[in-house]
Amino acid sequence: TLDQALRSRGVSDEVGGFAYLAELSNNTPNAINILAYADIVREKAILRELISVGNRIAENSYSPKGQDIKLILDEAEREVFAIAEKRTTSSEGPQNVINVLESTIEKIDILSKLENHSGVTGITTGFTDLDKKTAGLQPSDLI
Repeated sequence: TLDQALRSRGVSDEVGGFAYLAELSNNTPNAINILAYADIVREKAILRELISVGNRIAENSYSPKGQDIKLILDEAEREVFAIAEKRTTSSEGPQNVINVLESTIEKIDILSKLENHSGVTGITTGFTDLDKKTAGLQPSDLI
């Protein structure tokens, strides 16, 4: 071990001894926690983007430069929702293709066994024409 190597050279105490090596080992990032670290990086990136959008919203609000309030609100809403949409679509992360295929095949199998052949795979809206075009409201739809 590293501790044994340092002791054999007589420098273990100079570097802090075994206690320091144990502390260093506990506080050093490693591959086991890579998903947690990736989540932290992603969350911080989203927060930075939200801060940037917030600053633009504040700037446009303090100095509208003749813009209609409705346009300012629409732009603010669009930018914030774009950030929220990125967060929800990227939260799943990389997946094993076998698992994705199995899940997809299961969904196709369930859909093929449905007695309702109207083409609606989600929740019906109650509007037949809309349901035909959208296959109903899907879990990924923002309502």
